[in-house]
Amino acid sequence: MDDNDRRRLLQFSETPLVEHAVGTLRSCVPSEYKDGKLFLELGVDGTIHVGVLMPGDRPSPGRKAIKINQAQRTAFDFLLATAAYHRLLISQAWPNMERQSRKRTYAPDLPQYGRHAIGKVVDDLEQRLRIRVCNIEIPDLKAIIVSP
Repeated sequence: MDDNDRRRLLQFSETPLVEHAVGTLRSCVPSEYKDGKLFLELGVDGTIHVGVLMPGDRPSPGRKAIKINQAQRTAFDFLLATAAYHRLLISQAWPNMERQSRKRTYAPDLPQYGRHAIGKVVDDLEQRLRIRVCNIEIPDLKAIIVSP
């Protein structure tokens, strides 16, 4: 894998399928909660717990229950699966996830550590698409936070 492949990995939010999935999830947010964020979390039983977070609230799913349709469920599953796969690709592209290897150096415009690359993808998703896919950062947390 060369530096150009690594640059493409950092452009996760520019994928048309990801943009479409985010738009589908964003349609879940009721119009009366324009200031709130939608918190979707995969439950132990495989169901999705949905809640609306108003400014200043802590994530606690189920606060205001919202029904989601099949397309929104598919978008949720797609984003979680894509994010998990993307994390795997980043860990393969940057084998030095925690510390810098003396043998490997990357282009100056690229992150030198894998965890910094993951942070860059997370920041890019928040800035461009106003969404936070939590399992990119924490693999065990299967949750998505959608900003209106």
